[in-house]
Amino acid sequence: MAVFPGTTKDVKHGQYGYNTGCRCDICRDAKREVSRKRRERLQGTEPPEHGTSQSYSVYGCRCDVCVEARKQKRDEYKAGLRGKEPPEHGLTGYSIYGCRCEVCVLARKESDMKRLDDPKNYEAEKERCWKKYGIIGFTYSNYRTMYKKQDGRCAICSERIEMRSQNKAKVANVDHDHSTGAVRALLCNGCNRMIGNGKNPDILRKGAAYLEYYEGEKL
Repeated sequence: MAVFPGTTKDVKHGQYGYNTGCRCDICRDAKREVSRKRRERLQGTEPPEHGTSQSYSVYGCRCDVCVEARKQKRDEYKAGLRGKEPPEHGLTGYSIYGCRCEVCVLARKESDMKRLDDPKNYEAEKERCWKKYGIIGFTYSNYRTMYKKQDGRCAICSERIEMRSQNKAKVANVDHDHSTGAVRALLCNGCNRMIGNGKNPDILRKGAAYLEYYEGEKL
């Protein structure tokens, strides 16, 4: 029993304790359990109104209207907090309040590493990035197959590359045609940047001729 804020009588810990103002672990867990049971009861049923916060989070509706409304509300909420001092630095301070202090940045990195330690999450993240950069229909399974076919080496300079590494210079980059999205081969970071900056074969040939012309000369 305890006296909670806004009341003069003793109240048991639990959901009512949470509603009265108590934020102890017992009251938080009781509130979460009540919310979970309510969501389970309503999941899959038609929400009374699409595009509301409850239609997405409580009724589980994922129609275009509800998804867009959820995204818009989240963006508006974050925009209202951007630049403000977070009540507690950490992952929430980074993702919601936009804080980039050492504590928040470190919390974000640790969270990302923990999430990506699961191979399924890492593979899904890589596929999402490839799709973002216009690589069409390329899966992590294709990535593994291509890596084995190239014997773990860059298709241009034959330097050893790795499928997963903290060192960006050693990671196998997926080179693709930007106009069609078709994957060509796996390259080291240096060769991938060279191809990207070259734009077309003629420029790369001119670059090679340039290096040969000035080879051995002192500029």
